[in-house]
Amino acid sequence: MTTIADLRRVLDQHADEVGVPQTVARTAGVHQRVAAVRRRRRAVAVGTLALVVLGGAAVAVVPRLGPAQPAAPTLLGRKAPTTMHALGFTYRTDGHGETFAGSGSFHLSESDQPRLFTWTTSPRSSVVLGLPDNTRWHSRESRFRDYVVVPAGESGTVQVSAPNGRVGIASYDLTGAPPPGYTKAGLTYRSDVAGTALLRAMVSDRGQVDLRGSFSVPDGAVAVAPVCSGLPADDVIHLAFDGSERTEVSGSQCDSSDFADAGSHVTSTFSAALRPGTEPGTAATMRMWVTHGDDDTQVVAAGSAPDLRMGLGVYGSLRSERVGGDDLPDRVEYLGHTWALRTIANGSTGGVHPSLPVSKVDRVIGIAWTNHGRIRVSFHAGTASGGGEFSGVGSGSIGDLWAAAGTTPTVTLTGGTGRYGIAAYERID
Repeated sequence: MTTIADLRRVLDQHADEVGVPQTVARTAGVHQRVAAVRRRRRAVAVGTLALVVLGGAAVAVVPRLGPAQPAAPTLLGRKAPTTMHALGFTYRTDGHGETFAGSGSFHLSESDQPRLFTWTTSPRSSVVLGLPDNTRWHSRESRFRDYVVVPAGESGTVQVSAPNGRVGIASYDLTGAPPPGYTKAGLTYRSDVAGTALLRAMVSDRGQVDLRGSFSVPDGAVAVAPVCSGLPADDVIHLAFDGSERTEVSGSQCDSSDFADAGSHVTSTFSAALRPGTEPGTAATMRMWVTHGDDDTQVVAAGSAPDLRMGLGVYGSLRSERVGGDDLPDRVEYLGHTWALRTIANGSTGGVHPSLPVSKVDRVIGIAWTNHGRIRVSFHAGTASGGGEFSGVGSGSIGDLWAAAGTTPTVTLTGGTGRYGIAAYERID
């Protein structure tokens, strides 16, 4: 998550709650990423995966076999796996594969689900994938030992190259098998997200308007991941911990496409010591409820939101590093993999512009700042770029920026006064 925020709520009867002692946290505080992912998803129409060769010496392998489960293709003499796993999710072969002599490309059609791609080479060679969003993915692995997950909503041309030989690439669809964690009626909180454990999850019944539970306070900060759908237009969902309201959610922020991986949509992070003297292991309350507007204090009548679905997950303890006067998580997830913070560079407005050295490996970049006034953040790394304009006083951050191997990530921040920094994450799985 990056520099934005989001969501949710329901009943003090029996809402399903589950504590799962393991590991989950998202880019603690990088909230803008949440909004960007959701915008991307809302703009996506359901489609089917199409591997249409655009260039190179490509050979189609194993066409889709109607309603029967397709067999995995054999590429360059090696059978692709039937299933692959990424971040706890299971992907199954769609029966398609392509081979390219040196380089080639194919078209990826729109889908409301993520897709996974894996590859093999002959002879052994490095592989470079150019994804539709301009990400250039580098891999030294072959024999289907590495993969990349393309997010839902991405479409366009995928470039494939193996400078020292031939490459075969196979495609996979997300299955309905839930990952380890807590799932109710299609809403899932993973037991582990980027190395932080799920402490408690609760999911409402349809139409429930007041949802209550509790979790055990960890020794450190926590992250909360609320999701919802079906909230009436003028209603608001309130979110409170230990009796203290933390945030609220409007109907425009409710998106059921978040349900398949609700735990990844962290919207707020804060100290687990909710009150002075709170000891680790102390039970803390958590609540989501609906009112008619921001200032209304009364829970809406039962049955007044018949299509409402709500979920809330709490993860902890978060581990973070100080970057540019703000905190960034020490681990993030991106393109189906887990990445750990390795390098930090700090600067200030009107002073030093932070940059990171060239690396031989791909990196995910996060930017954080503390600032007064309107600012513009600009990021560049080779052909990749990002950033935006922000206003106000305080701290903020953005994440999921990409620095391909061999590029130098640089950041400039103009306007306002304050500090900012850049953090580089490297793959650890």
